[in-house]
Amino acid sequence: MLPKKRTLSAVACMVMLAIATTARPQTTDSCYPRTPKVLSDEVDKTVDFILQNNAQALGLTLPALVAFTIADVVASKEMGEESYQYYGEVRRTDQQVGASSTSSGSTSAVEKPGLIDLIGFAIERGAIQQSVNDSTVTLSTSPYAFVVAAKGKDSPTTYQDNELLTRLGVSATFILNDPNNTLGSVSRKQLTEWSAKVRLTGDRSTRSSGFRKFWDQKLGNLEQTRLNIISAMETQIFRIPAFVDRFKTGGDHDAVTPLVNKITAYLTSKGITPTPNPAPLVEAHNAIKEMILCTLFTEVHEPVRNGTIKVDEVVLKSALSQLAEVQRLITVARTKFRADVKEWVEKGNLSTFVYTNHRVANGSDYSEFKLLFERHVNPLELVLNANFSIYNKPDPAKNQEKLRDFSFAGSLEWGSKRNPLFRGDEEMATPITVSANGRYERLMENENMSMRAPDIGSFQARLEIPIAPGFSIPIAYTYSTATEMMPKPENRFNVGLHIDVNKILNFKKATKDQ
Repeated sequence: MLPKKRTLSAVACMVMLAIATTARPQTTDSCYPRTPKVLSDEVDKTVDFILQNNAQALGLTLPALVAFTIADVVASKEMGEESYQYYGEVRRTDQQVGASSTSSGSTSAVEKPGLIDLIGFAIERGAIQQSVNDSTVTLSTSPYAFVVAAKGKDSPTTYQDNELLTRLGVSATFILNDPNNTLGSVSRKQLTEWSAKVRLTGDRSTRSSGFRKFWDQKLGNLEQTRLNIISAMETQIFRIPAFVDRFKTGGDHDAVTPLVNKITAYLTSKGITPTPNPAPLVEAHNAIKEMILCTLFTEVHEPVRNGTIKVDEVVLKSALSQLAEVQRLITVARTKFRADVKEWVEKGNLSTFVYTNHRVANGSDYSEFKLLFERHVNPLELVLNANFSIYNKPDPAKNQEKLRDFSFAGSLEWGSKRNPLFRGDEEMATPITVSANGRYERLMENENMSMRAPDIGSFQARLEIPIAPGFSIPIAYTYSTATEMMPKPENRFNVGLHIDVNKILNFKKATKDQ
């Protein structure tokens, strides 16, 4: 038999590895301080079950809640599946945050096929093949962001339920009149381009259903074994007289009946009846959740912590060796899985179709159609762009025909294994990226025109430095053989600031779960 302390730690670790959806936030004055996420999530499910039925439904989930509470006392919690999903989102580098490569304020000669799920914000000053070197602000979002706003949470479950919407993205770029008054420049008059994007293939999100299957392949069998053992643990808990006394109706220290009566009285006072959709009942949900957590803390957590209730009898002797072995296997598998997550965010091909409408001051507006492709070729990311554009209303006086131009662009990007600017867990840092980009454009209206070059080539060396999760600074040097308006070569440095709200939120969730 294993030593008691080691056995209890093994049992507790197994409990805290439970898979759960995103927990609702706890108030700082909760009577259960620092509620572990896995317990908070299980209580959330219980409260929804109560609101869908009645207070008596509490008895069906109570054994699991007691087991999770015991685990909180005897061992610290470990990071669960969702933490890996949030962690993976922070490490992604395939999203396009800034303006398109043909914008007069772009800092990149190529565009990446990854889309922004929630909100992206970029301030840039630059240009690739234009004569004007504008300062611009780009806002990006997707229909999925509106679903998140309606539901009040962005979780792997929400993502998987709305994966079609995550294939769509939109963005708009505005010229900055006054860089010191950014929001004042975000007006229709300053709009220089807007884009609609559709991801055709691939999904590197670690919140996708594909990643869920990947998780199951790596850890699914071990997780099921863990759940089976925990089920046996729940059964054994209620063979201990002290727990029977507290959680069996009619016991000398019955804690269930007062709790059920309290919940019932609350529902009656609020006029709340069973409903199949309890989501809008946020206030009632939080109130009932606090009632349950208070009971768990006073009737389970504290008695186990101070030794009033002994829990070493909970573990079946026949399960001790199984628990220790499963814990060992899970520990090994989870250590390797961090590397697997890194591979996932670089896995497979990504392709996106983009439509961009360019609004040109003192010129002719045009529409651009692009196909973006990305593939990881260890240790590099290969990005390819192919596009053509047409004038909405060509001006023959300017030698314009319907076809404006066509172009091809390619990039080889390298990502650092470490980010020395990041403070904290290095595994959680977005990599620093360095890329070499090339672009060729054939501008049809410049054919047979003096002082114009129809063929324009560009080379760019680009460095993007993440200074914090979700915040990065792109710096680029670009050489162009000509610009759209002048045949002479151009050299320029471009710089910007990119903000990805999705990464910021996922970083907070991942670090909170640890």
